[in-house]
Amino acid sequence: MIGRVFGGVEGRCARVVASWLLAGGIAGGGILIGALALAGIGPSGMHLLIAPALFLVGTVLGLAHGLALALVGRPGTCSRRRALGLALAGGLTALPLVGASWIIASGITLTTALRTEWRWSWLAVASGGWILGAMICTWAVIEGFRTVQCAYGRCPRRGLGVVLIGALFLISCVFSWRLVPLPEVSALQVRRLGRLALATVGTLWIWIPAVYVSLHVACPGDGDGAPAQDTDEDGVTA
Repeated sequence: MIGRVFGGVEGRCARVVASWLLAGGIAGGGILIGALALAGIGPSGMHLLIAPALFLVGTVLGLAHGLALALVGRPGTCSRRRALGLALAGGLTALPLVGASWIIASGITLTTALRTEWRWSWLAVASGGWILGAMICTWAVIEGFRTVQCAYGRCPRRGLGVVLIGALFLISCVFSWRLVPLPEVSALQVRRLGRLALATVGTLWIWIPAVYVSLHVACPGDGDGAPAQDTDEDGVTA
């Protein structure tokens, strides 16, 4: 059953949902908290207080983005109905593993405690959490990149879309640098990275979906053909 859902090129629809569901919670409730602790932003108590909420938000956003990627980036041989079915099956299969992702995220949040008290046991747990979290997030990035490739191949006026997204990203950078206040921290480099991250997140969550939908609405039918042929992990063309 697992092999039928997750295997092959079409199984990418299930894999992207499962990976993003798990990685979303780890990124929100673990890696983000750890990054704030390493940057020295905010007190440790606040980090531990908001970690559960960020984990929940990250898990929900990861599931939503995984479903969207599965549908718009489905292989050319996969219908919308089958892609949706595989995506839901992937999400349901990964749902029991959310507890494990919470344990990994909690291990990463021990980075916050290490700021005030150094213990080798805490360091070992935090290091293990960072390693496992990085592995799951890397899996999600790989699956997401593959679905984005398919979505790009299906998108009409692809060249225009790239130009529009690039211009909107530059506008977002200018906006975040000049108009959006961020918490003041001592390291100038941290402030710069925070503003760049804000512009990047805005582009990924707002501008790319908006441009993709707009091009499909403005050029109906131009992107309905199958994208470039997909190959599975063994190099077999689908």
